[in-house]
Amino acid sequence: MYLFRQIEIPDWKKLMFKRIGLWGLFLIIMQVAAFAADDVVTVTLKSDETLRSLAIKYFGEPNDWELILLYNGYKSVSDVDIGAELKIPVGLYKRISRQIENAQKAITKANKEGAGILAKDLVEKAIMAQKESVKLKKEGQLDLALKRANEAVAAANNAIQQTNAKRIQSISAILSEKKGRVQSRKKDQTLWYNAEKNQELIEKEHVRTLSSASGEISFIDGSKLNLSENSLAVIEAMKRDLIKNTNTSSVVVLQGDIMAYLTSQNKRNQVNVSTPDVETDIRSRSFRTSRDENKVSKFANYDGEIDVKAAGALVTIGRNEGTSVAPGEKPKEARKLLDPPTVILPTPKAKYFTGTISIDWEPVSGAKGYHLQISDTRTFSNNIVDRKIIGKSVFKWESPGTGVFYFRIASIDRENFIGAFSRPVEFYIDRDVTPPFLLVNEPENEASVYQSTVIVSGDAEAEVVILVNQDSVSIAPDGSFSHRYQLRPGKNTLIIQAMDKAGNVSKTERIVYYNADDKLIMLDGPDKRYTNVREYSLTGATLPGCQIKIDGKLMDLVDYRFNYIVNLANGRNKVTVEAQSPTGKTQSVNVELILDETEPDVEIEDIPSFTSEANYKINGTVSEDCQIILNQHEIPVHERHFTTNLALKEGDNYLELTARDLAGNESIIEIEIFKDTEKPEIVNAQIVPQQVSGGEIVRIKVAARDEGVGLARNGKFNLGISGGNQSFSGMLCLNSSGIYSGTLMIPPGVQGKLQFNELTIRDYLGNQADYP
Repeated sequence: MYLFRQIEIPDWKKLMFKRIGLWGLFLIIMQVAAFAADDVVTVTLKSDETLRSLAIKYFGEPNDWELILLYNGYKSVSDVDIGAELKIPVGLYKRISRQIENAQKAITKANKEGAGILAKDLVEKAIMAQKESVKLKKEGQLDLALKRANEAVAAANNAIQQTNAKRIQSISAILSEKKGRVQSRKKDQTLWYNAEKNQELIEKEHVRTLSSASGEISFIDGSKLNLSENSLAVIEAMKRDLIKNTNTSSVVVLQGDIMAYLTSQNKRNQVNVSTPDVETDIRSRSFRTSRDENKVSKFANYDGEIDVKAAGALVTIGRNEGTSVAPGEKPKEARKLLDPPTVILPTPKAKYFTGTISIDWEPVSGAKGYHLQISDTRTFSNNIVDRKIIGKSVFKWESPGTGVFYFRIASIDRENFIGAFSRPVEFYIDRDVTPPFLLVNEPENEASVYQSTVIVSGDAEAEVVILVNQDSVSIAPDGSFSHRYQLRPGKNTLIIQAMDKAGNVSKTERIVYYNADDKLIMLDGPDKRYTNVREYSLTGATLPGCQIKIDGKLMDLVDYRFNYIVNLANGRNKVTVEAQSPTGKTQSVNVELILDETEPDVEIEDIPSFTSEANYKINGTVSEDCQIILNQHEIPVHERHFTTNLALKEGDNYLELTARDLAGNESIIEIEIFKDTEKPEIVNAQIVPQQVSGGEIVRIKVAARDEGVGLARNGKFNLGISGGNQSFSGMLCLNSSGIYSGTLMIPPGVQGKLQFNELTIRDYLGNQADYP
């Protein structure tokens, strides 16, 4: 324990010491001594205490328990035992916290006084030092955290001093923020140049944003104009009257959209935004001005009043009202702007532990779409997301990092007027990747129990989800849990998981053996088995502590399992498995192993090689109990008979019928059936001679073809005399050339032209050709 602590005194404090004298210095030294006296508190960790509870007690912040862990040189909570002596840096922690708060106040004051414009580097330095101080504090580097907090306070105060000194200078405006390509062009320049952040902007200077770009123009009084993408504006005038101490600025929007946030509108500070041929008198601190490709100007007002003058007419728009002005026309009557949507998610101060969040809002009647902004600043000067969403009321956002973020949204009506933004919703993203604390007190690993349930208990971080395998476990506010788990006989693997809100998981495994003692032998299969393997592997398991004998031979067990090779003879074989528990209980199981190496006999009723039937019935029998599979589809077997109807396709049908007996022996029959329902085709039919006068021998020739089973050997014909009622029939024979031929004697006295009354040609399956 020490009374005094060496501290680093900034230059501004040294100056203060010179001014306050020795007596003031004595008081400060006494205050530092008082701090040092209670800087570190030594405690002994009790059984009912945790690092979290100590952090609450001494820091007032439960999530800073890791500071105690790191300060005492521990790497893990599991290294800290009950009774451990712990040093807690109470005084240093409070000084750091107080100085971080002082830094924030100084930064806020600096920004309010304009340091964000005139001393931005110092402000950024202060912000960076403050953020680093917070980070170092969390990492347990307390001395360095205090140093960075002091630097933040000093930088912020220097920013204030520097800002006060510069205010007497004539500074026009600056490009305080830029995203993407922003360009500028001064009055005497013809080319555009890429603008840089914090670049000074002067009178008559043009500023434009390109696609997917945005920019922010900041004025001396803190007023800001935000330029959306594809916008163009000219700074017409920026004047400061040093005697009257007034600032007057005028900006003309030539294209695109500009959102104005004015710190005030009074005689000392005036910022006016207009469009060509449209005059404005602004008495508002928040408004939007736009001009589209058709040169139509729109004004939307969210505070106070704005007078809009054009073509000799004036329209005054009040709060949450808008108007538009077409080229050469008068301003339209003021119209009511849509109210902002009601934000559903995120809720205010919500904390997310993953990078992807859902932003939801209530749809607004009459809204065409919505204008959504997400920023890491409350003023929305640096928008991470700035987009218009049409037809949806939800937005999925992947955060680029962690920290504090702000969200707001406005409604867009069907005339593309954007209403007022909703109140900013502050939310936090902390991408936690650290697995939660989990300690399982019982059961012990490899425990052997004789009850059907076991108690699983332990400690974890509060608000985590505890699972024991698939069982959900309740957790007490202090992080303790206890659960009765149902066991099954034998080996049980228990996976205990703790999952925090970020989805990080800690796991612990416990093996528990439940000795049910009512079944000592657990075979991997039935007591009666068929096999076609002579060297058969008989396997199974028993309970912890039990002995297994097979046919009188003591088995070596691995993880309470046995594997015994039985040399089988043809037919039936008997194997005896015996078990004895540590309590003396015995159990015996007789296993019958039937060796069958003979393939089953299968008989199938005759199956034709060719058919014209659409379905065919297959019938058969087997010599023993079998499983019948036809083309990978099982067929029911009843009393060793089987039958099935098979749908045939045109052409070749290849079938494979497998009979598999109980031992796994198989017989395979391959079947081929050709289905032919196609009719033969008559290519040509001739009658020679066709004109007769009686007594002639007539020859009939028919050419036909068949793509299926082939033509039948014989055919028939019937001839008649054209215009008469006589007919003559005969047979046709198929020769080796594939031509049907036949002859016919014409009776004497028969005259006329012969023609076919009927011609019958079939294939082997009876499919008949059509003729004529």
